[in-house]
Amino acid sequence: MANAENESGRSQLSDYSEVLSLADRFRQIELEVAERRKYEKVVNLLGAAAIFVGVILGFVGFERISNIDNKLKNMVDEAVITHIVESKVTLQETKKKGEEMDELIMQLKEAKNRWIEIEPAIEQLGEYDANADFAGIFLDFLHEYQALTEFEKERWLSENRGKATNIVLQVTEHIEQSAMADDVAMQITPEDVFNIAVVSRVLGRADLKRKLADAAYQVEKTAATEALYYQSRAAIDEGAFESLVDMVEDLKIDSPHIVMAEAWNAAEDRRDYSRLITAIDRLLKKHGDNNDIFLPSYAIAVKAEAHLRRGLPRDMDHAVTAYATAVGRLQLESPNSQWAEHTLGSILDGVPGLLSFGADMTQLDEAISSSRISPLKSGYDELQRLLTDLENDAEGRGDVDHDKSSR
Repeated sequence: MANAENESGRSQLSDYSEVLSLADRFRQIELEVAERRKYEKVVNLLGAAAIFVGVILGFVGFERISNIDNKLKNMVDEAVITHIVESKVTLQETKKKGEEMDELIMQLKEAKNRWIEIEPAIEQLGEYDANADFAGIFLDFLHEYQALTEFEKERWLSENRGKATNIVLQVTEHIEQSAMADDVAMQITPEDVFNIAVVSRVLGRADLKRKLADAAYQVEKTAATEALYYQSRAAIDEGAFESLVDMVEDLKIDSPHIVMAEAWNAAEDRRDYSRLITAIDRLLKKHGDNNDIFLPSYAIAVKAEAHLRRGLPRDMDHAVTAYATAVGRLQLESPNSQWAEHTLGSILDGVPGLLSFGADMTQLDEAISSSRISPLKSGYDELQRLLTDLENDAEGRGDVDHDKSSR
């Protein structure tokens, strides 16, 4: 009996020794895995397995420890392998994301360097005024256009119609903005408005000219904007034409060349030159009665043009007389006056027609020869020379034709 009990005790002692040995093995596995892989999940799993072994030993003492050891070993190996595989996948994904992050950081560095370069310009944009460059753009266009001859202007506008139309619209918009916003300064003069109105007229865009005239008139009511406003309506509005004619009869020193030019344009639109001539004649009479009445030479030159366009008997003689009077008046004026170049242009443009139609040029010859206006004298002499050359060429061709017919 005692032997049996001793044997049983030794058997139990052996079982407990195996349990302790197995527990030591689990602890070694825990430490090794925790040290080498730092896998918290595996450590927790192994700890849970050790507790599970203790429970099993308490309730299933009939099963041998070696079998449990093998099963637990298989479970641990499988868990470790699975976790290592999963970890490798995670590491690969982490590596890929790291590479993407490195690329993103490089892009951000490049963007930062680029930002350092453009930041000053971006800051200046906050202070940029879209209207600040307008005057320069407009004047560049105007200088390019005005440097052309009359023939070249028509061809140039036909080739650059879109550009010219856009400039007219920009001028109109600029004028409207300056009227509505206190912080938008008007950067163009009445002369500029008139010149761009001429462009819209050559384009044949009466609608653009009217819109431009309306905008300019609303911003500032000057003689120039008022004349432009009336002219844009004169073709279909009798009252507008009458108002413009009244401005001519009561001409002031405020942009008289623009008032006269718009009055001429209105007369052209209506083919009504007589009322324009009458208005200028009344201005001449007022000046004759009172020399203090303002009378620019350009007004007299426009009278000559109106006579030539009307074409009634003796209108050519009236035109010569008017041009001669304009020369005398121009002689008294400053060469830098607002209208001096317009008077010169009018005279030199009208002379070829008078010469070619055999008008009596005595009055005009005397007026020009006695003047001290060099551009006028040289221009007039050049026109006469060209006309003489043309007549000689025509006579030469006539002689050749006559010889051919005689054969």
